[in-house]
This record gives sequence, structure tokens and C-alpha cells, in this order.
Amino acid sequence: MLSHIRTDEIRSLIRRLARSDQRNDQTVEMKSLFFELVLNVMMRMIAGKRFYGESVEDVEETVKFQEMVTDTFRLGGTTNISDFIPVLGSVMSRGYEKSLIELKEKRDWFMQRFIEENRRIASSESTSTSLSKENYKNMIQVLLSLQRSDPDYYTDEIIRGMMLNTLNQKPIP
Repeated sequence: MLSHIRTDEIRSLIRRLARSDQRNDQTVEMKSLFFELVLNVMMRMIAGKRFYGESVEDVEETVKFQEMVTDTFRLGGTTNISDFIPVLGSVMSRGYEKSLIELKEKRDWFMQRFIEENRRIASSESTSTSLSKENYKNMIQVLLSLQRSDPDYYTDEIIRGMMLNTLNQKPIP
């Protein structure tokens, strides 16, 4: 159903590699390109937006999103000393906990913004347009349509949780 997103992103990656080859760059750092590819595919499937590479829509939003992703990986790889020595928790982990709280607030803000943008798009589309785009709905649009039919269950908080859960998935080896 969303295979067109993967196809578009792979084409974009190949174009970037071809341009890099034309400039006679000797080495291409593939790890970051694959990271960007995977994150763009995931975010386009979730929110309908890309945040890396060419043709990003909002540069300011893109920079903030990339900072949030960097913070997520930085804090996710940090060991909290108070997990091992609880006595030091009140002294040592305040900065770490503060950073985690700030990151959570950033993520919630971004996710709620994505929900609101998709809600505006859904309300502005006519019925005939939305029917023709049925196969191309992103995850948020699908969850918002479910929210209309069952608002008590599909709250914005549940939708944000599903988005976060999807982003936190690890590939099966």
C-alpha cells in the first residue's frame, strides 16, 4: 500500500549517489545515507513528510526534527549512573533526567504538530478527493479517520503513542 514511498526514497538516494559520482567525490558515507533513507521512509509513512536529503518542505522544522533525532540517539546511548548506584541518583542524574524530559516535550510537540497538520488536511479535502487518495493515506490520516469513528479510544495521546512506538521499532535481524 505504501510501497510508492519506499520507491520514491530509493530513487532519491540513487540520484544523490549519481550526483556525488559526477562530482568525482572519492568516498560516500553510506551509513548516514541509509539512516536518512530509513528515517525518511518511516516519517513519510507516519506523517507524510521527509526530513533528510532533497526537497524538504520546511527547513526550520527539518533542523529542529534532526536535532530531536540526534538528541534521541545521544540520550538513548547514555548510561544513567543512578540506575546502578541509586544513592547517587539525587546528585548525578538531574541533568540527564532534565534532558530526557526536554526530549519528551520536543517529541510530543512534533507529534502533536503532525497530528494537527494532518487533521487540517483531512478537513480541507473534499470527499471525492479523499476517496481517490485512499491508498495513499499516511498512518496519522488512518488513525484520525479511526478517531472520527471511535473518539473515546483513538485520542491524540493514543495516536502519539502509536507514532512513537512505530519510530522505536528495531528491525528483526
